[in-house]
Amino acid sequence: MILLIGFTLIAVLSYRANYNAYLIKTEQVASLANEGIFYQFSTLLTRPVNVSQTMAHDSLLIELLGSEGSRWQDGDFQDTISNYLRAYKEKYHYDSVFLVSTVTNNYYNFNGLDRNLLPGED
Repeated sequence: MILLIGFTLIAVLSYRANYNAYLIKTEQVASLANEGIFYQFSTLLTRPVNVSQTMAHDSLLIELLGSEGSRWQDGDFQDTISNYLRAYKEKYHYDSVFLVSTVTNNYYNFNGLDRNLLPGED
């Protein structure tokens, strides 16, 4: 009888210890998964912002847009802009890359000049 009570007590205590360890490990795995998912979403959402900031500080683009007022109808100018945007599209595997000039309101994408935006147009 003492052996039976001893084995039962050991089994119950072992079960509770293993169950508590299981709960702790499950919490740790869930926490790590949560951090991983947060990091992936954060990276996914901040990457386009970082790329646009890089473009905003790119001296080639600043110089190019500085001469846009007199050259925007020039085919070479439009080709240079579209090649610039296409390079970003391919480098970062984006579906689309675009640029809107505040001087001429021209909307450029990786295919070239798309249209001229009118004030108030979305």
